[in-house]
Amino acid sequence: MEEKVVNDIKEIKMYSIATTIPHRFYIEIWLRKNLPDDSPLKKQLLQRAIRYKISPSNWSLEFFPGQKISGIFIKSAKLLITDIHWSGTFSGYSFGEIFLPLFERFQGNLSADIVWEDGTVERLTIINGSVIRK
Repeated sequence: MEEKVVNDIKEIKMYSIATTIPHRFYIEIWLRKNLPDDSPLKKQLLQRAIRYKISPSNWSLEFFPGQKISGIFIKSAKLLITDIHWSGTFSGYSFGEIFLPLFERFQGNLSADIVWEDGTVERLTIINGSVIRK
């Protein structure tokens, strides 16, 4: 059986983002429930500490080096995502297993180009959990 090759992401070029996360969203619980048990990322993510950085007005979640979402606190106990960095080792796998499922769960909109390491560019649009990839 031939193993599927997954490219890593070179960069994500953001055009617009208006997406929020509930303030009391527990990423470790979500990972345990949503990543398949045979996921090559699940064990690594649960063994290493996901890096949280929280200040009075800003926050960030780093899954692996180079794979981070960040933003600001807003009223109504939500976290507004303002920036996404997703590239480097495992970024292709984590894009499919973490990034897309997370954004399918959150409310809001996102429009970006995904630049893959092999040079291909993919348009990503997410509208209230519906993902469109072209």
